[in-house]
Amino acid sequence: MLRAWHALARNIPELTETLASAFQDDPVTSWMFDVPETRPDQLRVWMRFVLEMGLPRGHLYTAGENKAAAVWSPPDVRLFDETWAPRMVETLSGLLGERAGEVLQHLAQALKDVPRDEPHFYLFTLGTHARHQGHGFGARVLEPVLAICDAQGLAAHLESSNPRNVPFYQRHGFEVTEEIELAGRGPVIRPMRREPCR
Repeated sequence: MLRAWHALARNIPELTETLASAFQDDPVTSWMFDVPETRPDQLRVWMRFVLEMGLPRGHLYTAGENKAAAVWSPPDVRLFDETWAPRMVETLSGLLGERAGEVLQHLAQALKDVPRDEPHFYLFTLGTHARHQGHGFGARVLEPVLAICDAQGLAAHLESSNPRNVPFYQRHGFEVTEEIELAGRGPVIRPMRREPCR
């Protein structure tokens, strides 16, 4: 049986490759890193940042010998706090140059409705390596936190940037709450919410 476990610092290099592969054709990361030739390297830098940000939150999970990863932020812990928000700006500025301000502005607009006054788990990133999708690894890295949510009566939130993933999240109890189009004619982000199972 497939199981998830807490990722450790030593897993980050391999998980960086996993997430870079998973998001190579994602609508939002393709919009962020809009030059196909440089996207793979940009994704490696970005995903390493995401993993390093997630690790100290205590809810970075992996499954299948690092074939999938999920980065969760637990209740009452800000993902982009006074330490990591400036690092995110610095990372994206290094990757995107003068486009960074525009990208950050649109992403902030899309995330503005994440609840601030309700304790909840927030799934920032989930991905399975492109060669290993469809084998249940993504479900495994969801399960530990969803079990906590159900046991403690907590909601869970995420944004799905790929419409192909919406049915996957719906099978796990999430529902689309809105559709937000980035940058006028850009990709659509779908905020999703899951109520705890009683």
